[in-house]
Amino acid sequence: MPPRPRNAPSGQPIPPVGPENRSKTTKRLPRYGQDESTWPATLFCGIDEAGRGAVLGPLVIAAVFLTRKAADRLANLGVTDSKKTGSGDAGRRRRNVLATEILQTASSVRVAVADAEEVDEWVTGRSLNDLERHLVRGLLSGAPVATRIRADGQRLFEALAPEFHNFSASNHADAEFVEVAAASIVAKTERDRRIAEILSPFEADFGPISGQGYPNQATARFLQAFYGRRGCLPPEVRRSWRWPILAQFQQASLPF
Repeated sequence: MPPRPRNAPSGQPIPPVGPENRSKTTKRLPRYGQDESTWPATLFCGIDEAGRGAVLGPLVIAAVFLTRKAADRLANLGVTDSKKTGSGDAGRRRRNVLATEILQTASSVRVAVADAEEVDEWVTGRSLNDLERHLVRGLLSGAPVATRIRADGQRLFEALAPEFHNFSASNHADAEFVEVAAASIVAKTERDRRIAEILSPFEADFGPISGQGYPNQATARFLQAFYGRRGCLPPEVRRSWRWPILAQFQQASLPF
């Protein structure tokens, strides 16, 4: 039986989503209003995610709707694939600046977030791909009618093409279409903010925590130190992930 779809807390990267929205779907409505007659005749929608491969923290998917004029403006501002902005503090600052510009320029920005618990439910009951498609369906439900919808990830999202008019999915779309690049920046910025919220309470005991929750040496060191001191793992760890560091805890028959 498939897991119960919760379509976890949603919001926009700046300002942050409040705690009251963490267990229900929230959407930023189009500035043009809900009357379709007021929406632009030409509107481009881009979809991208952040945090798919992380072992700790949420999965975030964003949908950004741009007019042609807005797309040109953001391209001129340097909006590009979020991975090209860098992974350090300078990169995060740059994404914050661009995310603010995107929110001010876009016709609509919608974000869906699945926490570690929901990711585990879907990975165990169905698949991570099914969860991402489910979240995208929620983002596009009631959204502005777009002239085209582009999603990053052909194998992941091409299954949605029969469900939505002018929908296409391709690899590296975030490097080819500014609306997808904008979605990648919004998703990454929101995930950066949420992972900081998760990790910052532990820094008093463990010092600065890097790695952004991805399966790398920095994350491994943090999880091993956390377990060694507290005898458990942080609640935002994805227990369904196959990663040798997590397997060590399971094989040792220690509390997981």
